[in-house]
Amino acid sequence: MKKGGHFLNGRWVDGQNTDAHTVSSASFSTRLYSASEATATEIEFATESAARALDSWSRTPHVERAAAIERIKKATLPRIDEIARTWATEAGMPIEDAKAATEALPIYAMDSYARIARDFEYEQTLGTSVLLHEPAGLAVGITPWNYPFSQVAIKAVTAIAAGCSIIVKPSELAPGCAYIFAEIIESADIPDGVFNLITGSGRVGQALVSHPKTRVISFTGSTATGTKILHAAANGIKRCTLELGGKSPLLILPDSDIEQAISSGMASCFRNNGQTCTALTRFLVPREDVGRAAEMAAQISEASVVGDPLDPATTLGPLVSRKQWERVQELIATGIAEGADLITGGGGEPSGFQGGNYVQPTVFANVDADSTLAQEEVFGPVLAIISYDSVDHAVELANNSNYGLAAAVWGPHEEETAHIARRISAGVISVNGAGFNAEAPYGGLRRSGLGHELGEYGFREYLDVKVLNA
Repeated sequence: MKKGGHFLNGRWVDGQNTDAHTVSSASFSTRLYSASEATATEIEFATESAARALDSWSRTPHVERAAAIERIKKATLPRIDEIARTWATEAGMPIEDAKAATEALPIYAMDSYARIARDFEYEQTLGTSVLLHEPAGLAVGITPWNYPFSQVAIKAVTAIAAGCSIIVKPSELAPGCAYIFAEIIESADIPDGVFNLITGSGRVGQALVSHPKTRVISFTGSTATGTKILHAAANGIKRCTLELGGKSPLLILPDSDIEQAISSGMASCFRNNGQTCTALTRFLVPREDVGRAAEMAAQISEASVVGDPLDPATTLGPLVSRKQWERVQELIATGIAEGADLITGGGGEPSGFQGGNYVQPTVFANVDADSTLAQEEVFGPVLAIISYDSVDHAVELANNSNYGLAAAVWGPHEEETAHIARRISAGVISVNGAGFNAEAPYGGLRRSGLGHELGEYGFREYLDVKVLNA
């Protein structure tokens, strides 16, 4: 795997500032390699290269764009194990989960966008008008460290399928999977400049967003950074798709199969060591069931196999960095200070894991709905159980958040449960453990974001619509 530089205009370029960012092992905080901080000259070269490529790629027949996505998929499949190892090493996701995550959504998105690129109706008749759907321009994809292959792949193949060129700026904490994806692009015979990879800090992302040649911005990350991106894009009136933070509720209705609901919810809460924006981190439970729910959650938490993410037996690995570890420790301490009942886990490192970025899997009960623990995204393996007195009260608590990314409702009667789910303000809501639909639009409400990814809705984010009246 090529590490440390940039992939620009179909070629690998050694970064002028090669030692700017140390990429470390999540498990041991040991140095792996250095990633470059792009200079203004390199940023300009990236945008010029992508702009030149856009001119021809935007006019490439859609069947050829579909074939390009199929070549990307073909080049990805032999590297799934390598991607999973890189993901586990740099970001801490247990390797079996990383492998499953690589085999699932990114590969599905490639299949989906090859089909959509081929079958989409680019010209549509509406009364006396013809609607023309055309590539919206040079795209920028700014991706996070927690799903470092999925996010790069999804943003890239969506843009490429739609006829846009794209510059991807991955997180400087875990860029390894992005390097692999650039190598995949290189081997898939994608025209020079259609995909470009440039590394660096948020400063690089801001420069790309505000550059006069970029038109479409797709960002996944924190709400605070998303706000900065909106400001940077404002002068250019650029289209922004933002998938931001979450504090997602699991509402367990009275008389539910509480064991099944808790088991499903805990799998979500601790997925990727709690480093998932859609994680169900607030369990809303009838007051009379809180003790039982807390006991079940504690049992599942204590059964977690904390360990080296490269060990197939591990179910809970480390956080991505010491900075992230310290933030989670502060929030656990705040939860205790604000009066929540600590059921299991707590501050500090698990026994035998000093020196890494490991957090004790933690469960709190009787959490105040307005407290820090109930309102702030923790991004670690920490659960808050909140009691309610009526279903209306539960819905009110579910919507008592600045976020609106995901939610889940579990109940004994499918129709009633779905009716309650409709009252929750979130972008994606699961009923009784229903699985994720990768063809449906994915996005959040309020401070959880703007726009959508995946499926045809995600495809349309990269298209402009012109109306021809004749």
